[in-house]
Amino acid sequence: EILRGEGYNMKCDIFSMGSLLFNMLTGRFLFKGQDKMEILHHNKLCNLTQIDDYLVSVGATCRNFLKQMLTPNPDRRPSAKEALSHPWFK
Repeated sequence: EILRGEGYNMKCDIFSMGSLLFNMLTGRFLFKGQDKMEILHHNKLCNLTQIDDYLVSVGATCRNFLKQMLTPNPDRRPSAKEALSHPWFK
């Protein structure tokens, strides 16, 4: 949202945590590129169709949690409180 000029709110942090979790689970960055500008461009586009290819060995509950955090639309992304109540934490 920030790169698209939509401003910052706490839902941006939820997306960032999803990106970090993706990195920890897969050993890959969420967005690839040859240089910083290309990575930022892919981040701005926020095309996440490829992530399932890297999550085949991740459990369904964790995959669901990760995908919720990485929802491109911040209005559909969980708040921190909602994220912490996800079944993955139980």
